[in-house]
Amino acid sequence: MKNDPYGLGKLDEPFFEAEVPPKKQPDFEKRYLQATGLKVSPKFPPEYQSQPNKRGPELRIYFNSEIVAVYLRFKRYNVTQGHPYKNKYRYRVSKNELWWELVEEHGFRLGANL
Repeated sequence: MKNDPYGLGKLDEPFFEAEVPPKKQPDFEKRYLQATGLKVSPKFPPEYQSQPNKRGPELRIYFNSEIVAVYLRFKRYNVTQGHPYKNKYRYRVSKNELWWELVEEHGFRLGANL
């Protein structure tokens, strides 16, 4: 279990996804390698996707914990809710700084974090 200040590692099994335009992929891949020791490329893993129609990276975290959603909203993060995301998750937060904090400082990775 991850020990993060938001409770994702203790209260949930979050899913991390990245959609990155081609021009930004080298920087994303270098930073991810430095943070995790893992080399990635679009579609490897499948949670990392090339999106030519994006201006910048869209880094998303999907999760189900209402407690985590309330806390993230309290911390002023925009948490969306509605139809199931990825047919499994109730909530989504799209905030690149939060995504990188959790990857770099708390050991989260692309894909499911169990």
